[in-house]
Amino acid sequence: NTSASMRILIAMFIGLVIGASTSTVFTGVNEIADAFVMLLQMTALPYIALSLIIGIGSLSADKISSAIKKSLTILVSLIALVLFFILLTPIAFPDWKSADFYSVNTIKTAQELDLIQLLIPTNPFYSFAHGLIPSVVMFSIFVGVGLMHVKAKKQTLMALKGLNEAIINVSSMVMKLAPLAIFCIALRAAATIDSSQIDGLLVYIVSAGVLVLLLAFIILPAIIATITPLRYRDILKTSREAMITAFATGSFFIVIPLIVEKTKQLIERIAVGSSNEKSNTKSDAIMVPSIIVPISFSLPVGGKLLALLFVLFAAWFSGSQVGASHYVYLLTAGIPQLFGSTSVAMPNLLELFNVPSSL
Repeated sequence: NTSASMRILIAMFIGLVIGASTSTVFTGVNEIADAFVMLLQMTALPYIALSLIIGIGSLSADKISSAIKKSLTILVSLIALVLFFILLTPIAFPDWKSADFYSVNTIKTAQELDLIQLLIPTNPFYSFAHGLIPSVVMFSIFVGVGLMHVKAKKQTLMALKGLNEAIINVSSMVMKLAPLAIFCIALRAAATIDSSQIDGLLVYIVSAGVLVLLLAFIILPAIIATITPLRYRDILKTSREAMITAFATGSFFIVIPLIVEKTKQLIERIAVGSSNEKSNTKSDAIMVPSIIVPISFSLPVGGKLLALLFVLFAAWFSGSQVGASHYVYLLTAGIPQLFGSTSVAMPNLLELFNVPSSL
């Protein structure tokens, strides 16, 4: 039997080939592609909130402090590692005469990021309705911490777990449509792409592509395999379906439920046959993905940090000189803006080095 991730990969390849050869978007392709992404979005936000509330609410006060320390240490280490490679990448940029077809006059006044308003949900219902992920995450963390101190919380947790399992079942049903939907997404992308859109950006595309492949398939899995009982092959196999779907749809947000459940399965698999003492540790470990993955979506980690690479590329492409001394400024001024949407943050990031936002 062909695995789900392999079926998705084959469907994407066929879609790209047909789209590139016909340059025609057939009737129904747009509707299927959009419907699939919307269905995944439908389950992602409730899943994030429920997972955080259940995960944090299930822990005791002493366990949560230990979990926070370990999680922060790991997240900061991963951020530092990814930043190291991002800041190293411009070495590969060739000599280039600045492009003069981007007008500085097209720079728009950048809207300042209100980090407090983004993170603190004054109206949680507004945050849910408008998909403000950082606010939803913060609200869920506070509710989870509040539930953690409730004495008779077992029944509440059981009800929430039942609801969360229902969300997981819905997400699993939607994922069965993935091969057909991703075939449509790939076909549409190949049929509608304009070669002029990537002309001149090839340096960035190659640089970012090599960096992503290096981090995703070699460096990060190798580090995880070194410091945990997980095997390198199992890590890649477990993450494969989520990575392909996120790549095809262009969204990490919609595969959060898939990432959490696959990680839980991986932890359960390596803990089979353990003693009772280790079994308790395993039970705590299984809750960690429910907490860490949703929180990490709101933090500037992993792929979000590639926005900084684009800023360095844009400065090089426009002829601005960005030396190593500017890196500290880029990190301190740029990283806080990545708590929100990368698309919203990009004009602000480009303005840091007076790069035209039209780029």
